[in-house]
Amino acid sequence: MTRHHGHPKRSDEISLPFEEAHSRQVPAGKKQAERTLGHVAIWLLKTEPGEFSFDDLVARGVEPWDGVTAPPALGNMRRAQAGETCVIYHTGDERQAVGLATVERTAYPDPKKDNERLIVIDVRAGARLPRPVTLAQMKSDARFADSPLVKMGRLSVVMLTDEQYAAILELSGM
Repeated sequence: MTRHHGHPKRSDEISLPFEEAHSRQVPAGKKQAERTLGHVAIWLLKTEPGEFSFDDLVARGVEPWDGVTAPPALGNMRRAQAGETCVIYHTGDERQAVGLATVERTAYPDPKKDNERLIVIDVRAGARLPRPVTLAQMKSDARFADSPLVKMGRLSVVMLTDEQYAAILELSGM
């Protein structure tokens, strides 16, 4: 994904209430296709760290997540709801999950583009993962076997299952 800089915004609040947001019990192995209305989704957002990194997101607090053009990724962004958790993943040479965030604002037209199908969501920075979780670690973990993250490597906005999110937290030492 090519991640472009959005409009800089600052925020004094960059921590997330993860214990509250993720204290629910969901059966292990729940597939993306089985998600129902009212279920909180978890999104993995890919970014090229040389263009926009997790550190940039932390510095700005809240930032429009732009630069997404592929229809499947745009469809996922349209489904993202305010308050849902995001895992920020660095692409390129790094290929690793590095931090957490939340969706601050649902999809709206990209103000920098003259194309109504291109949208952005606003993302609020959260906690840095204690240890990055590499793509190789995820690929070798059976919990990711059916994930678009490993099956559709170029998809820049990926829905994670609760089990996959828990795996990322576990592998990161969180």
